[in-house]
Amino acid sequence: MAIHIGHRRAGWPGLVVAGLCFILPAALIVTAIAWAYVRLGRLPSAIGLLYGVKPVIIAVVVQALWGLGRKAIKNTWLAVLGLAGVVANFAGVNELVVLFAA
Repeated sequence: MAIHIGHRRAGWPGLVVAGLCFILPAALIVTAIAWAYVRLGRLPSAIGLLYGVKPVIIAVVVQALWGLGRKAIKNTWLAVLGLAGVVANFAGVNELVVLFAA
């Protein structure tokens, strides 16, 4: 949405600036965290830190999935379709095939 608004307000230059301002900070943060993990991930203190962070990450993902599921699954048919997609994905079916089939 930010990129679209940048395009509407200032054309292609606005699209590029809005895109950079939207994507670049997150990319730099992830790059810094990845660098720190590769550089310091084997230290005993870092292992303890990561051991404590993993449950938090899992909780955030589960909470996001729960909220998305409550909004996306509006009837029994959609629940069955979603469950079939999950089963097909775990069975090794390509994600694009699952999406197009659903």
